[in-house]
This record gives sequence, C-alpha cells and structure tokens, in this order.
Amino acid sequence: MIRKIGSILLLCLCLSGLSAEQIHLTVKDKDLDMPLEGVRIINTETGDQVFSDSRGNAVLSVLESSERLVIFAELIGYTGRKMLIRDFSRPLLIEMMMDGILEGEELLVEAEAIGETDNETGVSTVIETEVIESAAKMGIIEDVMSAVAILPGVSYNGGFGAYLSVRGSAPGEMTAVMDGFVVQNPYHWGGGFSIFNPNIVESVKFSPGIFSARYGQASGGLLEVTTRTPGDGLKYSLVSSLSTMEAFLEFPLGANNEFGFFGGFRLTNYDIVFELVRSIMEEQGVTFSRIPYIYDGYLKTFYRPSDNFEWYLNGFWGNDGIGLEAIEPEADLTAEVSSLFDFKYSNTDIFFNTGFKY
Repeated sequence: MIRKIGSILLLCLCLSGLSAEQIHLTVKDKDLDMPLEGVRIINTETGDQVFSDSRGNAVLSVLESSERLVIFAELIGYTGRKMLIRDFSRPLLIEMMMDGILEGEELLVEAEAIGETDNETGVSTVIETEVIESAAKMGIIEDVMSAVAILPGVSYNGGFGAYLSVRGSAPGEMTAVMDGFVVQNPYHWGGGFSIFNPNIVESVKFSPGIFSARYGQASGGLLEVTTRTPGDGLKYSLVSSLSTMEAFLEFPLGANNEFGFFGGFRLTNYDIVFELVRSIMEEQGVTFSRIPYIYDGYLKTFYRPSDNFEWYLNGFWGNDGIGLEAIEPEADLTAEVSSLFDFKYSNTDIFFNTGFKY
C-alpha cells in the first residue's frame, strides 16, 4: 500500500514537471492599427494551435520546461509572421502586414523621369509642351501668357492680354523670372503682350501663391520661364506667323558638348498690312507715323568643362513702339479751335545675366 502511494506521488511529481503555463497574445494590422480575428497561431515545438478572437486576443499554452518558444502566425491575405519568445510572463503583440507591402527604413527608386516632374499639387503647375503649342501660339502675337491665362486662379486685368491677375492680385504683384533672372517689366506695348515667346521656351512653371523665399518680392504669383538649351547637333529654324517672322540658331561644340550657343530674333511684319489700310485711316484723319513694331533678340550660351562646373550667359534685347498722328485738316477760317496730336511710344528692354554653378 505504501509502495502504491509512493508511485502515485512520484507520478504526480512527474506530471507537475510537465504542466503548462499560458502566454497571452494580441494580433493586429500594423498599418490600420486594428485587431485581426481568425489569425492562426502555431506552437512550432508541440504543433498546438489557437485562433485569435474578435479583439485579436488568443491564449497559447507553453510547457514550464521551455526556456524559449518559436511561434508562427498566419492569416489569408497577410504575410506570415514567425517570432521568437523568451519571456512568457508578459503579453506579446504580433503586428502583421498585408501581402505585397515592403517594410524597411527607406526605399529609394531612381529612374529617368518621363515628362515634367516639377508639378507640386496645390503649390505649382508645370505648363506642358502640348499646352504651349496650342494655347500660347494663338492670336496675332504668340505669347506664353495666353497659356498662363487659362490656369485656375488667373484672370485678365484690364484691356491688355498680358496683364493677368492671380487670385485677385494686381498684375504687378506677379513676379516673372526668365532663366533665373527676375524681369521687372516683361511686357510689350504697355502690357499688350509679354516678352516670353513660346518658340524659345522649354518649360514654364507657375506658382499661384506658394513659392521659394528666393523670390520674396512676389506676392500674387510666380512665373518661372526656362528657355531652350542647346542640345545635340546643329539646329536652325525659320518661323512665320500672322504677325511675326522669327529665326533661331543653336549648336553645341566639343566632344562632350562642353560649349553651347542659342540665339535668335523676332520682328513684326505689319508694314504691308497697314499699307493696305492706310487710305482708310487717312479718310478718318488719322495715320501711323510709325507702324506698330516689336523687335526681340535672344542669347543663351554656356561652358561646361566638367559635370561639376558650368558657366552661363543669358541675354535679351527687346524694342517696341508705335507712332500715331492726326492729319492736319484744311484750314477753316470760321473754326475758333483746332486740335492736333502726334502720339509716339517707344520702349526698350535689355538685360544680361551670368553666373556659374559648381
């Protein structure tokens, strides 16, 4: 009898050495921060498995003799998660991610961009080449401002097409930049047209209120115009439109295009047009003493001996004007007052900017 009682006690002691303790687990979606139900959690040592409830909780039995444990959690649509547990006294949080999501400190992808990449939603708009080709090349004088005028937040201000109001501001509160140079008065004929010829423009970036502090003098908007840069090979073009004639030449030099040159001019060709209507105007007692004209010249050159250094020189010369006078009528002895006028307008803009990039 004593021997049987001793055997039973020995068996109880052995079974007590094999008794299990419990570890509490919580499973949630890492990105959505929400509990996951139905996650199967497997004890890789014993093969035992449990499933998480609606709150993402589960309880797994662990042998007291175990010093560490490897578990595996899996759920359809999620990446399986294997974890090593050393401390069974504290609850364990298991965070799972959906299949196809990469997790890491940083993921950097580098590739050549296709098209314009300077667009910033809510901050700036890059006017694409197709828009410049269609909207900017309309009217009697081709002008980039015609494409800017169709953007949201922009409206006409006054009777001249190039005077634009950005979000209700005055035209003078929009700053215009050409190849990094701030142009104080980028207009012809007192605001009728701008100096930005779409045939020399490579890209246009328009910011209607949020832009770099580098152009802090602007308050209404910022218009950044970048002109064409000489590429590979010799290129020349002749452009004739309703009101202008233009010619351009560009070429690079050197085995690796270390030097580049771009130049051109634009002039109006109204002489024949107004010659046809001269007689009609003279019948009204008015004629042009100087036919309306616009003459522009462009220069852009650079020297780039290495990838780390570039010197550049950009220039613009523009001249526009008009002469309008009244024809003196035949003398009228009975007239007490007679009036004559001779209106002449001429404007010249010349600027150069140079610098280097290192």
